[in-house]
Amino acid sequence: MTEYPCIIRDRKVSADTGTMSKSVDLLDQKSHFAFGENWASYAKLLTDDRVEEAISSLRRLVGDDLKGKRFLDIGCGSGLHSLAALRLGAGEVVALDIDPDSVATTRELLRVKAIGQPWSVMESSIFDPLIGSMGRFDVVYSWGVLHHTGAVHRALRAAAALVGP
Repeated sequence: MTEYPCIIRDRKVSADTGTMSKSVDLLDQKSHFAFGENWASYAKLLTDDRVEEAISSLRRLVGDDLKGKRFLDIGCGSGLHSLAALRLGAGEVVALDIDPDSVATTRELLRVKAIGQPWSVMESSIFDPLIGSMGRFDVVYSWGVLHHTGAVHRALRAAAALVGP
């Protein structure tokens, strides 16, 4: 397993000049676009039909059910796909996002719509070495997220390292 240092720095290349800029801390939420407010607004519009669409979409990716499986949602945003995983029978859902607004939105959605089900939500980055201490997951899910990290290849390796046999 590849270990990642606690502070991961990466250089950004300017699209305008093609030159390298100073290092950024990829674990710092301030180095990323704040999507959380958008997800909080979106979550207010979630209907049962949208939840069913998310369940159908997730089912197409992972099969008919997730009964008893551990599911990791990297970049959970609104929490919609974490909820869908629970509705498909996931034995445990762990949702994480670097954005505190997304974390709050996901917690609230699951608090209201996943009462008594096994879930947790963490404010964290895929680059945080503590994520690896949670063990392996049957499904590691990240939809439209890892390319926003500033180090997509590193993020893909970190996510893949969390997939169990």
